[in-house]
Amino acid sequence: ETIREAKATDTYIAGEKNIREWIPRFCYHGFRYAKISGLGKRPDADTLTAIVFCNDVRNTSFFKCGSALVNQLHENIVRTEMCNLQHLATDCPQRGERLGWMNDATVRFEETPYNFNVNRLFRKISNDIFDEQDKNSGAITCTAPYVGGSRPADPVCSTYLVMGLENLIHCGDTDTIGKHYESYKKWNECLAKLKNSEGIVEYAHYGDWAAPKDSCIGGFDAVKSAVTDPYFMSTGYHYFNSILLARFAEALGKADEQKSHLEYAETIRKAMIRKWFDPRDARIGSGSQGSQAFALWLGIIPKEHERRAAKRMFEAVKNVGYRITTGNLTTKYLLDMLAKYGYGDAAWKLLCREEYPSWGYMIQHGATTIWERFEQKRGSVMNSHNHPMYGSVGYWLYAYLLGIKPVKNGFEQFEVSPIFPKDLHYAEGRVDTVNGEIYVCWRREFDHLYITVDVPFGTRATLRAFGETHNLESGVHHFSFEDM
Repeated sequence: ETIREAKATDTYIAGEKNIREWIPRFCYHGFRYAKISGLGKRPDADTLTAIVFCNDVRNTSFFKCGSALVNQLHENIVRTEMCNLQHLATDCPQRGERLGWMNDATVRFEETPYNFNVNRLFRKISNDIFDEQDKNSGAITCTAPYVGGSRPADPVCSTYLVMGLENLIHCGDTDTIGKHYESYKKWNECLAKLKNSEGIVEYAHYGDWAAPKDSCIGGFDAVKSAVTDPYFMSTGYHYFNSILLARFAEALGKADEQKSHLEYAETIRKAMIRKWFDPRDARIGSGSQGSQAFALWLGIIPKEHERRAAKRMFEAVKNVGYRITTGNLTTKYLLDMLAKYGYGDAAWKLLCREEYPSWGYMIQHGATTIWERFEQKRGSVMNSHNHPMYGSVGYWLYAYLLGIKPVKNGFEQFEVSPIFPKDLHYAEGRVDTVNGEIYVCWRREFDHLYITVDVPFGTRATLRAFGETHNLESGVHHFSFEDM
C-alpha cells in the first residue's frame, strides 16, 4: 500500500538456456524489504543481491561528529539523496510518483552540492524546467518533466534559479546562469503578474508544506500550514528570485539590469513589510517559527529590528518545548537562522530531539532514510519513508556546525565560522570543491577548543571563532582557544 500504483514485481521468463542472472534495464525499484517465495530452499547470503543504483555523482565529502544520532541522520540524508538521484532529482524512489518536484527541491538543492558533485545533473534538470516553460507567459511547472502539479508552479518553486546559484557558488559555473538568465526573468515576470494591488503574490498551492500534523490545517493527513501564510511564502520567493537575478546580472556583466532587479526587489520588500511586519514586537506574519525564520533568511526585516525578530523566532521554539512547527521549506531556514543569530544551542537541541516531531523520532523508529512526514504513517496517502526534502538540514551540518561557506564562487575564497553547541565536543568534515578538498575539525579537550583547517592549494580562507579573525593561505592550520 505504501507504493501506491507502482508495480513491485518484475516478471522474467527464462529462455532455453535458463539464464540465471538477470537485471531489469528499463526499471528500478526503491525498497527496504524483499519477499522471496517459491525458492524451495532456505536462502543464504549468495541467493539474492540488492544493487545500489543512482547517478554517478559521489564525491569525497563527509561529515562526522560526537553525536551518534546526528551521524546516523547524516548517513540517512546521504542514502536518501542517492536513492533519489536517478537522471531526475525525484521526491521518492519507491511509489508510483517518482517525480522531479520543484517545491521540495528549493531547499534540498542547497544541501545536495555539499554531499555530491551535481553540477552536470543541475544543468540537466535546468534544461528539463526550460523545456516545460511556457515561452509566452514564462510559467514553469511544479514537476519537470511535467507529469503532475500545476502551471504556473507554486511560487515556492525557486529551484530553477537555486540550481543556477549553486552551480555558480560551488563550481564557479556561469554557463548555467548565462543560458537560463532570460528564462529566469520570465518566470519572475510571470509571478509579478500574480500580484494584487498591495504588491502581494496571491497565488499558492503548497506554501510551507507538510509540517507536523498539529501545525497543519485539517486532520491527520493535512499538509497545508496552519501557522505560516502561503501568500507570505509566495511573495517572499518572488523577492528572493529578484535578488538572485541581480546577483546573476552582476556575474554576467549586466550592471544596468542588476540595478533594476535590486530596485524591484526593494518594492517587494516594502510591500511585505507593510502587509505583515509589526515593529512593536518584531513579529512578521503570524510570528510563527517559519514566518520569522523565512523573513530573517530573506533579509527583509529592517536592520534595527533584526535581533528582536530573531529573539521572537527563538521564543517561538522555546515556548513549545523545542519542537518544530515548520514545514518542508522553513525547517531548514529555522535552524540556519537560529545559528546565525546566536541561538546555536537551540538549533542543536532541535536537531538532537528524539520525541515526535523530529529526525530523531524517525531514527528511533528504525529509519534508514528520511521520511516525507514527521508522523509514522501507514496507508497510501503521504507516507513515503524515503523522501529528501527534510534532508535539507544536511546543509546546516556543513555550513553552520563546521561553518564552511563560500565567499567567492567555486570556493576560491571561503570562510570557516563554526558554532560550538555546549553539548557537543567534536565535529569534523570535508567538502569536495572544484578547487580542492576543504577539511575542518574542531574538538573540545579539557578547557580548550582546538580547530584544524586545511585550505586547498590556490585558495584562501578566513577563520572566525571566539571573536577572532584569522586569514589563512593554502595549507593546514591549527588553532587553540580557551573554551568559553
